[in-house]
Amino acid sequence: MYQTDADFRILFESNPLPMWVYDLATLRFLAVNEAAILHYGYSREEFLELTIKDIRPSDEVAALMPTVGRIKGIDKAGVWHHIRKDGSSILVEITSHGLTFQGRAAELILAQDVTSEHEAELARRDSELLFQTLARISPVGIWRANLKGECSFVNQRWCEIAGMSLEAALGSGWTKALHLDDIAGVTEAWKSCLSDGSEFHAQYRFQRPDGKVTWVLGQGVAERREDGSVKGYVGTVTDITTLHHHEVQIQHLNRVYAVLSDINQVIVRERDPHKLFTLSCRIAVEKGGFKMAWIGLWAEETRKMVPVSVAGIEDGGLEWLRNLLQTEDACKITIQAALDEKVSVSNDFLNDPQLASWQSEARRLNIRSMAALPIKVSGRVIGTFNLYAEEPDFFDEHELELLGELAADIGFAIKVSRDEVEHKRAEAEVLEWRNRYEAAVHVSGQILYDWDIDAATLNYAGDTPRILGYTVDELGGDLQSWISLIHPADRACFEAELQRVTETPSAFQLEYRVRCKDGSYIKVKDMGHFLLNDQGKAYRVIGFMQDITAQKEAEERIKKQLDELKRWHEATLGREERIMELKSEVNELLLRLREEKRYECALPAKRSST
Repeated sequence: MYQTDADFRILFESNPLPMWVYDLATLRFLAVNEAAILHYGYSREEFLELTIKDIRPSDEVAALMPTVGRIKGIDKAGVWHHIRKDGSSILVEITSHGLTFQGRAAELILAQDVTSEHEAELARRDSELLFQTLARISPVGIWRANLKGECSFVNQRWCEIAGMSLEAALGSGWTKALHLDDIAGVTEAWKSCLSDGSEFHAQYRFQRPDGKVTWVLGQGVAERREDGSVKGYVGTVTDITTLHHHEVQIQHLNRVYAVLSDINQVIVRERDPHKLFTLSCRIAVEKGGFKMAWIGLWAEETRKMVPVSVAGIEDGGLEWLRNLLQTEDACKITIQAALDEKVSVSNDFLNDPQLASWQSEARRLNIRSMAALPIKVSGRVIGTFNLYAEEPDFFDEHELELLGELAADIGFAIKVSRDEVEHKRAEAEVLEWRNRYEAAVHVSGQILYDWDIDAATLNYAGDTPRILGYTVDELGGDLQSWISLIHPADRACFEAELQRVTETPSAFQLEYRVRCKDGSYIKVKDMGHFLLNDQGKAYRVIGFMQDITAQKEAEERIKKQLDELKRWHEATLGREERIMELKSEVNELLLRLREEKRYECALPAKRSST
């Protein structure tokens, strides 16, 4: 094979991979090259004192022996464990070649260390197994795609969310699950992230074959090659349908609240009914985002609705509306609201047979849902406030509840304009409606606590991050940590009250200020109940703290209204009967604030029939 022994020696000694020759009869090493000496740690002399069994783990010797001497020519003998002089184990791939060396039957061995490659392969398999396991149990959909957006993998959860099989989703098939209205947006977001390798992030809809629509949050990060170039993306889709519906509902409520708030401001300052109607319609369109709004007055003799104000239509809108309402079936929803004296709704305008004569105009104006709100004065329907939205299914019970309050406020304002004597009471009821809404929006949170007096521990439960900004762990587990958060001006009162009820166990109730994580303060109402042991000694307090910041702010607003009533009272001296009524109204407001009434001679306050 070699021209001379010198050629063999040169190739043998200069080979960068460990090589040796061993005796087939004795298994002793006959020659080793420099690479073997360096890699295994033995000197040449030490090697020549060993056999090939000495560098094998004991549990592999038995498997080794049948392979000795069976090689005919060059052969790949597989991967084996070898032991180096320092006792460390390596994996080597053995290549063998039978030969005669120094007159003896021998084998030439080339040993390539593949330990790193083997470990990398094991790590790759573990990583792949982990990925497959996580993909299988993940609560979110997982996908992988190339730069063309062609999927090479989706997990079962993705298939469930999209309503599509794995086979159908592969390649560009997944795009068939996209809602038609979202294809352009998703495509644009994908192109944008490809331009610079940035993260993919988009909200869009899947529409299943059965028509069910699922809102998802799609996210993805670039998979990169060793040189940093992007080879594809891997990401997730999360079903956010419930969250999206909540967000939409909040947006709707915010729109309605904006209308409610602004119209109530108009009610406070405007006494002319026509101006009130005009401004209310304009606010509904400009602040509430409604496509159209109009107010009609009920003509009892003709049993028709006569429009008096409209917004959302260009010049001539009122005349256009009057002409449209001439047909017999043009106003069924509105008339139904007047006759039934309750809100009437159509959340699918284009397919509602009651609105057939309106539907061509609705398509032109992009109207998809409407609500007719009866306006009552003294218990009698005098007209309707009609709102039109571009979203289907806009009006749910929450929006209708607030809009019902709005219609009631408008009716109340009309009553005030007809009867100035009832003006101040009307303002109070408008404020009451507003405060009631604010209380619904700004609900107060609660923090439950359990104070073990003997163990000196204080445990919390509740949504502390939302209320205070602190996690339960950050609040600490002792009373002093809590006291440190109390406003310095309130601590002495808190500690005094705590000492009092501890010495004579009774209900603990106190209002004070607490510092939030962002440095701001909220006011809480702290109510605790003492548990007594057999000796009648308090050993534990269980209670809750409620954020009453919004409540206190509302009370302050009512106090300001009281001041307004008193100033009006002073301006009307001499009108004895009205003075008595105002005193009654003041007493009623004080009772709402849980304060004692101020006037003993007041008449019972009149109550509105609206």
